[in-house]
Amino acid sequence: MRSGMPTSQQTALVEELFQVFCERDYPTCLAKVFDLGMTLRLRTFTPILTNGIGGRPDAPDLQIILIHTVACLRVGDQSGAETAFMLNLVDHRPGKDRLMALPALSLRRSSFPDVLKHAPSDQARLQAHYWEAEGRLTDRMYAEAFDSFRSCTPARLSIPEEVFAEARLSWLAFGDLPS
Repeated sequence: MRSGMPTSQQTALVEELFQVFCERDYPTCLAKVFDLGMTLRLRTFTPILTNGIGGRPDAPDLQIILIHTVACLRVGDQSGAETAFMLNLVDHRPGKDRLMALPALSLRRSSFPDVLKHAPSDQARLQAHYWEAEGRLTDRMYAEAFDSFRSCTPARLSIPEEVFAEARLSWLAFGDLPS
């Protein structure tokens, strides 16, 4: 497992990933996750889905995993969407339970009340609301997704999900629904 701070190349790729996610360019999201995985200098990109950049289940590693999951769902790749969840399911290191809870929520393998009940902080609760909203988009429950995204914006916790929620609200408010 790698530890330490992201390199400037990794930081730039994460910023690009977050931008294309906000723009709903899911094929490019998948390419950026692959590019991030290749910065680890391994023969495969999948360690980015288990260890992340710094080996910690926090920003931006958590969002990389979740964006990969959602992007796969949006392009119709269910097995790709399950990849991070399945890889982390067999990893029993401390901190992996929370890491698995949000992808499980997006994949509908756990319930929103269960994830919310175990969220240890305001930040974790906001993340649960955001990724539940993404799940509602996948379920084509657009009004419910809109309400969930709206609940993410007033918190001002300075986490990526707030920016993602604002982007989602901007297109949902105008009836620009995902395909």
